[in-house]
Parts: sequence; C-alpha cells; structure tokens
Amino acid sequence: MDRIKADSKPMYSTLMSRIAENLNRGNFNLVVDFYDDKEDKKVLRSTLQNASLHKMFSMIATQMNELGLEYNKEIQGIHISMPYTKDLFKEVFWKKIQMDMYGIESTTELTTHKINAILDVLTLAFGNMGIKVVFPSNFNKWLEQESKRY
Repeated sequence: MDRIKADSKPMYSTLMSRIAENLNRGNFNLVVDFYDDKEDKKVLRSTLQNASLHKMFSMIATQMNELGLEYNKEIQGIHISMPYTKDLFKEVFWKKIQMDMYGIESTTELTTHKINAILDVLTLAFGNMGIKVVFPSNFNKWLEQESKRY
C-alpha cells in the first residue's frame, strides 16, 4: 500500500491525483488516513471539527434508529425505550469511550489525534452492525460525489 505524507501543497496535490486515478480505475475501496504525527503539539479541534463531530453523532444516531435500535433505560421502575439522538449518542457512547481511553470529560479538550483514535474504536464496533462511522468533511463530500459519477 502506498503511503504519502501530505505535509505540503505539492504532496497534497499528489495525494489527490492518486485518489482520482483510483476512482477513475473503478477502485472505490480506498483507505485514506489523516493524522497529525506531532500529537504532543496539542492540536485541539477547531470550530469546524466540532461541528463535524456533532454532525457525525447525528448521522450515527439516525442509522441506529433506521436499524430499529433503541436506547433502553429504567426510570423509577418504569422501562423506557427511546430513539437515539445526537446528544444521547454523544453521552452514551462517545463520552464513555473518551473517558475510558483518556480520562477526559469534555470533548473540547480532545486533540485531533485523540478524536481519530476514538473514531477508530467506533468504526470497528459499529461497522460490524452495518453502521457507517464517517467523520463529515469536504473531502468525504467530494469522494461521495465522485463515486456517484461512475
């Protein structure tokens, strides 16, 4: 598998060209990893990443509801089933994984590296149930549009 470190505009262009070549050949099974190998720099998430994170929570909650999954809870002896929401997913799944992995309570304190690691855990767990865990981005929108052209 080719690996390209896109740490400059020319390398980014090379990466995008390779992706386009693969799509043109009909190879839609691409794996593209984005990472920050200087995690100790404490690159906290941006406002756009925050919005994307919450959009992803909503997308996953919708998929869970479409599969007929419900959140069950007992309140004062009464069994209650409810559909998943963005906030419910965040509290029940994301924050628990975040706390177990890093001991961090607030998502505002996460670095992009830690967000990616939590995404890896969710992708593995939910992928087995047929739920796509995709971090919304302009790049993913572009890939989706390109794949529809072929």
